[in-house]
Amino acid sequence: GNTRSEISKKTLGIPVIAIGVPTVMDSRHFSSDGVITGEPMFVSPREIDGIVVSSAKIIGGAINQAFGI
Repeated sequence: GNTRSEISKKTLGIPVIAIGVPTVMDSRHFSSDGVITGEPMFVSPREIDGIVVSSAKIIGGAINQAFGI
């Protein structure tokens, strides 16, 4: 169901590097045998806002350091 547009050199006309930060987890990871009962679910931790802010700072700092900014 992910219908977002592609972000690539083909669509933007310039080289692109994508860095992903996982923000959800499949509920099967909470089961010891990996068996889902009922509908599969995706969940995120309560502190997701802080995780995203921290991840952005780490990634931004790494990019700045790599380019000497």
